[in-house]
Amino acid sequence: MQGGKGIKEVRNEVAINYVSKRTDSQIAADVKSRLQWDIWVNGDMTNVEVSGGRVTLTGNRWKRLAKSRASDDAWVNGVLSVDDSGMKVEPWAHNDARRRLKYATRSDSDIKQAVQDAFRLDPRVAAFSLDVNVEEGVVVLSGNVET
Repeated sequence: MQGGKGIKEVRNEVAINYVSKRTDSQIAADVKSRLQWDIWVNGDMTNVEVSGGRVTLTGNRWKRLAKSRASDDAWVNGVLSVDDSGMKVEPWAHNDARRRLKYATRSDSDIKQAVQDAFRLDPRVAAFSLDVNVEEGVVVLSGNVET
């Protein structure tokens, strides 16, 4: 919490007790998927390694925002920590030709799965039961939410 009046320090002493342990390969697959779907992050230029639930990201970014988003994207279910110190901000990394899937057409089922995954990972909507339907790239959400 930056800029909060009177705050001198924040100590994160939250313990994460996962109901079931996810494998490193499951975590890596989720992180890579999130990086590919994030329009602000070039997933092709990000290396993801996972060991014991600890994610290490390396690669190059052309903006600090992209580095920050990549780090945020790495926090999927089962992750204990994210180390993005190996990600460098380099102006030359802004090369649209390097973004292999930036404007690629995705199938309706791929889009539906990505939306469902995003809802599952977002604590603001994870508790709600929403139906997701996709037809010719158009996403239709239905269901009831409390807020």
